[in-house]
Amino acid sequence: MSDQKRASLSLSFRTGVALATVLCLGLAQSSCEKASVSGDAYTCRNRKIDVDPNAPNGVVQDPVVVCGGHKIHWKEKNSNDTWEVKFTTSPFTQGETTIKKGDPDPSPVSSPNDDTVFKYSIVVNNVKHDPQIIIMGK
Repeated sequence: MSDQKRASLSLSFRTGVALATVLCLGLAQSSCEKASVSGDAYTCRNRKIDVDPNAPNGVVQDPVVVCGGHKIHWKEKNSNDTWEVKFTTSPFTQGETTIKKGDPDPSPVSSPNDDTVFKYSIVVNNVKHDPQIIIMGK
């Protein structure tokens, strides 16, 4: 191999090592920085839950995430379906624990300090199901 070719390979190797070092240092620096997230990761809004006797948990949306201060509305997919929702612990500001087809919508959900899971059961056409709802904390 000629001296010129050896010098060229040596220079290419050194340049490659230098570039790799700079790249590794740059990646290490950026991996330590906290990622910034602009805006909400979750859009808070009122939620509609479709009651469906053919859905595995009696509702199409399960689980449901709701931010404090927003409302939940249950609506049957088929007008002939009957349903009743029962919460053990109410997530609502006015303490509702039972909501039936034909009732007015419950009050807005409360705003707990931490994200909280509220279990409820729903009886659709005399068959009990056990979906869940998650309320976002402050």
